[in-house]
Amino acid sequence: MSIRSDQALSRITPAVLLLATGAFWIAILALGAGDFLALVAIASVASGILLIAMPTDRTTDPVVIATCLFGLVLTVYQFYVGLTEIGTILGSVAIYNTVPFAVLVVIYGYILFFSNPKKEE
Repeated sequence: MSIRSDQALSRITPAVLLLATGAFWIAILALGAGDFLALVAIASVASGILLIAMPTDRTTDPVVIATCLFGLVLTVYQFYVGLTEIGTILGSVAIYNTVPFAVLVVIYGYILFFSNPKKEE
């Protein structure tokens, strides 16, 4: 890979991750979760599209950061709820609940702390 393709890949990675997290939240909604989670699904998909369409616009970074913080807060809460149920009778269900949310915490953390598309030009 050339330097140019590495920079393009590092610029597109947060967008793909945001679209993937949006798809995850949409799947959670399809399984019957609360309607409030539609907000984070819409925000994640919209931020992913915004990063692809306008990566250098001055409004892109604040929108992406706000979306990641919103998703991170909801994900950490879901992770916490899953952890509190591990010692109960629903322990086996809680383990299946906490693993995907642990992965989402890592994804949102990566987008927030390790990727900044504007600095890579």
